[in-house]
Amino acid sequence: MHKGPLLLIVASGLLIASIAGCGGGGVSNPHTLPAGDTSVTVLAASTANDQLSQLSLSFNSITLTSQSGNTVTLLPSYENDEFIHLNGPAEPLFTASIPQDTYTSATAVVGPAGFACIGIIPSADNLASATYSYGYTPGSNVHMNLPEPITVSGSSMTLSLDLQVSQSVSWVGSNCVEPDSSVNPDFTITPTFDLGSASSAQTTMRGLAGQIASVDAASGSFTVTTADGSQQETTEAGSTVTSSSPVWTVKPAAGAEFQGVSGISALAVGMPVEFDAVLQPDGSLQASRIAVQDTNTTDITLITGPVAFVYSASTPPGPLLEISDAEEQGTLVPWMGMAPFSFGNAVFQVSGQFTNLSQL
Repeated sequence: MHKGPLLLIVASGLLIASIAGCGGGGVSNPHTLPAGDTSVTVLAASTANDQLSQLSLSFNSITLTSQSGNTVTLLPSYENDEFIHLNGPAEPLFTASIPQDTYTSATAVVGPAGFACIGIIPSADNLASATYSYGYTPGSNVHMNLPEPITVSGSSMTLSLDLQVSQSVSWVGSNCVEPDSSVNPDFTITPTFDLGSASSAQTTMRGLAGQIASVDAASGSFTVTTADGSQQETTEAGSTVTSSSPVWTVKPAAGAEFQGVSGISALAVGMPVEFDAVLQPDGSLQASRIAVQDTNTTDITLITGPVAFVYSASTPPGPLLEISDAEEQGTLVPWMGMAPFSFGNAVFQVSGQFTNLSQL
């Protein structure tokens, strides 16, 4: 484990805030389960801590154990996601088919994990951002809690994987930007999750965002990759694998509202997109609103994260936005750890979620 450098992220492109959410349930009698498999969609969610601006995890596996001792693999592939933007709402993480049973415990293997915070450096009296990470998370640090047994039945159901952020990271001292360097290690990452049935409120999501990966004109659907992108990691065994971020299949609902484009036929691979949707039983999303704020499909970098600073310097590289510890999809052009964002060419827009701001 090591402490990462201060992280400054800025992009000359489109800034997209990503927020999400969706849910379901199952039967409560473990003795009358039908035979067969159930399609289970797992949602990522978090109970966050406002001292942190980012917390990313790569899952290598998630396993469920039934009341009879049988084990099943819930996670179908390597996945990574960022959890701070999911404080309260949720977003689909993956969908898997597992045997119907009552499951009483779960375990997870987490590879790379990292968190970032924004704070004041007392000695300099200025705002700073610090990033801390593990190359691989020790198994003893990962905790999966089931508040109650999970009964899997029926054709489909939805689970919520809720990261308890305050229990998942810690540092020595009161200042996460400058922890006590005399203590080694001076921070820990202990991913702690509550896994259980998702609430019905989580099935309706607003402000999901990403980049269009494919468009299927025949079915009238498209896929979206989230801003986290994919990343390579080295497992504990020493092999190299690729963890992918969530990929969503989206289909407009009847009468869906399109903003910035005329309809699904105007969508193209590479476009940044934001949408509101309802989770479907097969794990896909039915969108009621689809917004494309920029139809550019080249030289796009998607980033999300809080704006920490605005620099108005007239010397190179000129005016800058500092986006703290953002999720990023695409390539940033660095300049001393930052990328220039030209205000002279920038176009600022209000999200299509808000329709009455001009009247305020």
